[in-house]
Amino acid sequence: MKLGKLTLVVSAILAAPCALAEVEVYGKVYPELFSLSSSGATAAGATVSTLSAAPTGLEIKSRLGQSANNSRIGFKGKEALGGGLDAIYQIETQVNTDDGTGTALATRNSFVGLTSAAGTLMIGINDTPFKRTNDSLSFFGISSGNFVSTSTIMRKVGFGTSSSSSFHLRRRNSVDYETPDMNGVAAAVQWSTDEAISATNDKIPTALSMGVWYDKGPLYVGLAYESHDNFFAGSRNVGAALRNNGAASGASSKDTAMQASVKYKFGGHQVEVNVIQKNYTEDPIAAGRFKSYKNTAYSLGMESRLAGNWRAAFHFLKAQAGTCERGGGAACDATGLDGTQISLGTAYDFNKNTMAFAFLSRVTNGTSAVFNTSDVDPAAGADLQILAAGLSYRF
Repeated sequence: MKLGKLTLVVSAILAAPCALAEVEVYGKVYPELFSLSSSGATAAGATVSTLSAAPTGLEIKSRLGQSANNSRIGFKGKEALGGGLDAIYQIETQVNTDDGTGTALATRNSFVGLTSAAGTLMIGINDTPFKRTNDSLSFFGISSGNFVSTSTIMRKVGFGTSSSSSFHLRRRNSVDYETPDMNGVAAAVQWSTDEAISATNDKIPTALSMGVWYDKGPLYVGLAYESHDNFFAGSRNVGAALRNNGAASGASSKDTAMQASVKYKFGGHQVEVNVIQKNYTEDPIAAGRFKSYKNTAYSLGMESRLAGNWRAAFHFLKAQAGTCERGGGAACDATGLDGTQISLGTAYDFNKNTMAFAFLSRVTNGTSAVFNTSDVDPAAGADLQILAAGLSYRF
């Protein structure tokens, strides 16, 4: 009897916090089968942009596979602290149902924060306000990590494959504040650091991201800005002879992007337009080294509710070749760094949580460009053709 009473008391103590906090388990799993190939790669020995690697002419003849995209599971909740203040938390992890890899926890948006009528403060890993503000029309909500994502053409450079040039990522070591909704208007700001200091360069990489949006009725308008200090995105995507990063002279870099987004809903349709301008700049440590690259990209997307449970989606993306500079006035040619992507998709909703989908997408690279997908990096100038079908379930 004594042991039984002790067990009840301990159980009550352990259960008490749970009674005060809301806890939710959620997730989305959307594996797909895909077929991918490339064609039209720029021939070896051909002239390409100053910023591009020498072309190889290699093609991807055919590739069949399965991808889990950004399938995930998460735990989130909140607890009232009194006076209208709540503690919140979220732990989200990617789950690769295709091969079982990637078992580390908190690989996606994971944070602890406080929220009240004055707004929300979060500390941890989180999508940037830049990412959250723009490109909200995302192919039935499953473009994240998928080859139909707009992030490669829109928010990266067309030379090299380093993600350092991307303006569509979540950031580690971040502090994030978001205002409350004010009659459809809200804003957010985030600061983060990579904590990376090397023996040859003591400048810490940091990022500042901010966005403001209006979302009411059929109209959504968003404007976002993001800057990266000492990411050296230009140097990390060019050959060794053009790089400035890691230099004992203490070179620095600053990369910026500004993006505007407009979405309008009418009937069973949604149409969205995005425009972004990116500028990557560095202090060249010698003549001929990377100094700057800038370009503009835009997208047009549409999603429509068809008869019954069917939906359709369309995206057109275009990145301009842009312009570049090298130190000491050396010639820099950005010819062929342009790219386009056209994606078509259809989905059938079994219910609000389960759907089947099929996509067709083509990435057309300029003669010097290597715009890729989440599944493969092409050779310079190679165009990618991808066909996929899969299932999506959310809980």
